[in-house]
Amino acid sequence: MRTWFACLCGLLLETALPSRTWAQTSKIAVLDFTAAGVEDGQAKDVTTNLVNLVAAEVGRLGFEVISTADINAMLSYEKQKDLVGCEENTTCLAEIGGALGVDMLLGGSLGKLGDTYTLSLSLVDIKTGAVKKRFHGEAGDTTLLSSTAKRGVAVLFGKEEDRAGFGTVVVKTDPPGANLFLDEVEVGVSPTTLDNVRPGEHSIEAKQAGLSGKVIIEVRSESIERISIKLQTSPPVKLKIISSPPEASVFFDGEAVGQTPVILPEVRAGKHRVRLEMEEHLPSDEVITVSYDEYEKGGRVPIKYEATLTRKLFVLPVELVAVVGSMAEIDHLGDGVSFTGEVAVGFLDRWEVGLGVTLPIAVYLSGRFWAFKKVVELGAVARVAAGKAQPGGVDFVAAGGGLALGWNMDTLVGRVGLRWEGLAVWEDTWGTVNFPVTLAVVWRLP
Repeated sequence: MRTWFACLCGLLLETALPSRTWAQTSKIAVLDFTAAGVEDGQAKDVTTNLVNLVAAEVGRLGFEVISTADINAMLSYEKQKDLVGCEENTTCLAEIGGALGVDMLLGGSLGKLGDTYTLSLSLVDIKTGAVKKRFHGEAGDTTLLSSTAKRGVAVLFGKEEDRAGFGTVVVKTDPPGANLFLDEVEVGVSPTTLDNVRPGEHSIEAKQAGLSGKVIIEVRSESIERISIKLQTSPPVKLKIISSPPEASVFFDGEAVGQTPVILPEVRAGKHRVRLEMEEHLPSDEVITVSYDEYEKGGRVPIKYEATLTRKLFVLPVELVAVVGSMAEIDHLGDGVSFTGEVAVGFLDRWEVGLGVTLPIAVYLSGRFWAFKKVVELGAVARVAAGKAQPGGVDFVAAGGGLALGWNMDTLVGRVGLRWEGLAVWEDTWGTVNFPVTLAVVWRLP
């Protein structure tokens, strides 16, 4: 019984306690990198930064890292000289590693050919004296070396697939700052270096503010291809606009261009606004993207845009307008606001006559002319009012005019929106001029 209990306790402890991974029990020494072909004034700084970066990445994976400073402190001067001469001599490296008491050594070299940097990393197993893993990567400039080094560490320790055999493409555009697409997938902004491009034929397209350019490139294994793309305005395309039902008025980028169906023969690639309007129907308003590639792939047949217009639920011979809101006088804002309600009739598209009431006791007649009447409306308003200044008070007659400003949204039951009116009004009782302001909700029945 006691033996069974002891076994059970041991099993529970083994399960509960975290196991020590291979990374937690391994020591790795990161050696100084050698440099070839790199300018003397630059080599020391670049390789030092790379060594520190690689050491940090190895430590992040959970290994105990022996730094260059630790190595110099642990080895004699003669051994340090031997270490410099070891390079790819695995027997020598294994001997030095044994003297440091580490499990593995990580060494590297930095080279430069033309404008391209090459980074080689190797991981040596001290026990076997053999190279456990190698990595070779390339970078178009020093700013890309850090990402290459991080990828190299991931490859050495099996955290990432080795992309050896893939190519590199360095892309520049005129003008710079264009969005780049590799095989129609966005990959960055020019100028940039595209690493790990599979060998074979690829398309690289650049787009920027209505300009574009495209090249087809053959990427070879372990090669660095350099391309420059001249951005140009895309040729115009043909756009066919149709609607259901037909004969809707078409406004293209705010300009009237006819009735559906209509063909626009010269439309530049990019974004455009298409608005369709028809009596007794809700308008259609949409921003579309016109693509020259789509036009070319379709055999240069006009690109088709189609919209379905929704018929309004009911249509009246005249436009009825309901206005409900509040009114206040600018010079008496502290005295509160008055409720106002109005029913108006719209005719000839731009005119409106209404009869309203302002509480506590006032009736008014208003007339409006809309100089601009779309989603946003702007016009002039005139008003005559009669009533009492207050319940049981004196009678008054007031007349005045001013500006009206509104915003509207189309719905199935008419147009709903907001309206602001500012007036200058003369009152005969006191012979004074007031400045009432009205803010109201508006409902227009079509």
